[in-house]
Amino acid sequence: MEPKQLSMSEILAETEKLSSRKDKIAFLRVHYSKHMHEALAFAYDDNVKWLVPDTAPPYRPLESQDAKMNLHRECRYGKLYYFTELRLPNGQVMPGKGSNVNPIRREQMFIDLLESIEAEDAKLLVALSQKKIPYRGVTQKLIEEAWGTYGKN
Repeated sequence: MEPKQLSMSEILAETEKLSSRKDKIAFLRVHYSKHMHEALAFAYDDNVKWLVPDTAPPYRPLESQDAKMNLHRECRYGKLYYFTELRLPNGQVMPGKGSNVNPIRREQMFIDLLESIEAEDAKLLVALSQKKIPYRGVTQKLIEEAWGTYGKN
């Protein structure tokens, strides 16, 4: 049986525990995922605007440790594009999938997503939507050093 793939929150928590920058970069490189890179870039890229409130919505974290869904999988399916839009350098806005969705409906979709993924991944997603990476020592600079600038590698 193949070992379980680490969730995004598990990868970042393990990265946070490592003491040297070199070890953190090596660990991140082993666990590279295009979708994780993109999700983290959404937290620090000023051109990405989240279309959900910048406070944690009321949601019930998933209690089961055997969650079938995690943030990796949801990112693979492009779910984050329902909650974001991209501002181009020329000021033009590239709407995401959810730009035309009623804001109340979009927030409910976000809550539904949070309630369907592993609890720690849900906490991470809320932080990303607040433009934060909630792991000590896991910075934009570290991520770019390990994986390059998102979209340019």
